[in-house]
Amino acid sequence: MLTQRLRHRVDIEMPARVQDASGSLTDTWASYARRVPADVVPLSGREFIAAQAEQAGVTTRITIRLDAGVIPNMRIRHLGVVHNILAVLPDPSFRRHMTLMCEAGVPAPAIEYAPPPTGGALTFNGDQLAFNGEGVTFNGN
Repeated sequence: MLTQRLRHRVDIEMPARVQDASGSLTDTWASYARRVPADVVPLSGREFIAAQAEQAGVTTRITIRLDAGVIPNMRIRHLGVVHNILAVLPDPSFRRHMTLMCEAGVPAPAIEYAPPPTGGALTFNGDQLAFNGEGVTFNGN
């Protein structure tokens, strides 16, 4: 049933940090997944004033197959329009799809890049959790 509704194709992009020709790091967007089957439904539109200019925003519901890697700091590109993901809602019953609440037509939030930890050891000893020797103490709750 869900397969019939996923008639659109979207690209999912994630924040990335790349090194340019001069050697400095630049925040940009990289492809996470291309041509993902999706159902794209515009829900509401609104107009507002931002930075002394009239802007239009559209709230959109995008449904895709379940992908645990999709998080709110990513964005969706559909037919040349960028949709910023506001919330990721999993399917509460069968865990087969996820609903992405998005907003298009508004300035994108600043790219928040947090590199994943690589090449290290995660250890837990009593109330101390450590990654590569840097520890966090828990209060026992």
